[in-house]
Amino acid sequence: MSDGLLSRLPASPLARPERTPGPPSALARSLRHAAAPLAARWLARDTGRRAFLRQVAEAAPRFDGRSPGVLAEALPTLRRRLLAEGFADPVLAEAFALLRALSQAVLGLRHHDEQLLGARLLMRGRLAEMATGEGKSLTAATGAACAALAGVPVHLVTVNDYLAERDALEMAPLYRALGLRAAHATANVDEAGRRAAYAASVTYCDNKILVFDYLRDRLRLGAAQARREACLRELEQGGLAGGLLLRGLHFAIVDEADSVLVDEARTPLILSGPGRPDGS
Repeated sequence: MSDGLLSRLPASPLARPERTPGPPSALARSLRHAAAPLAARWLARDTGRRAFLRQVAEAAPRFDGRSPGVLAEALPTLRRRLLAEGFADPVLAEAFALLRALSQAVLGLRHHDEQLLGARLLMRGRLAEMATGEGKSLTAATGAACAALAGVPVHLVTVNDYLAERDALEMAPLYRALGLRAAHATANVDEAGRRAAYAASVTYCDNKILVFDYLRDRLRLGAAQARREACLRELEQGGLAGGLLLRGLHFAIVDEADSVLVDEARTPLILSGPGRPDGS
């Protein structure tokens, strides 16, 4: 081997000669400039999550270890705060701390941080992706309970009757301890039973059942004049007018959102009714 070749070999077998980096290209500078706001938003969002969990932890000593009866005494104040302040972080943190203590007392289940953060996203109207086994049922029930405590009728929409009935029955003790009622509207429940289920604080239902019951109500209401008359009868009678099933659509939590909102949305749900005398 020549001396010239030896002189070009690295002195150590571990040495890795590298190119001296030059100034960033125009493309690299543009990408860095475009990514900076996204990185700032991500850091702010992560900081917000940590701050929210700290708020829950600060409220927890007032509720942890208390009996369901003692925890129920805090509900009237919490209801008033939810009505007055909405779903802002400070009131949600207190509500989640109470719900976590109550869930542990009546269900034997204590929320993990991921479940609290998932429920917080639901209250923001956002999607929350959770892996199998992370406790989606309890996460959804936490968001549903907070909305129901604020007096908002809640539909918890699932992909099939089995999940709707199972989750409604499993979470029923938690809702009862909150002074709420949960029910399920499924295909094996008759129309009167579904009407009663929709009157509950939280209604678990299959997405197809909910849509078809909504369409049935639209057929019952008919034209705009008929809808106005039905509303007046409802005010006079103090109940649902004209045999309506739903009391409106106010707040929904969708389980398996990709299946319900994407896969199932490919199939149109159509309900036909008798034509009007004028042929329209």
